[in-house]
Amino acid sequence: MIEKVKDEFVLAIDPSLLTIKDLNRLIAYNRYKNKGTLVNLVKKGVLARK
Repeated sequence: MIEKVKDEFVLAIDPSLLTIKDLNRLIAYNRYKNKGTLVNLVKKGVLARK
């Protein structure tokens, strides 16, 4: 799921620290293409813009 957003974002934390909620947000982005979910992950510190 992270591969699909690699053009704009990189993972800012260790993959083992991802929570179920973080993964569910990534799934929601892939399903609905809602940029707001990515913004929330950036605010939380999970993703970082390139």
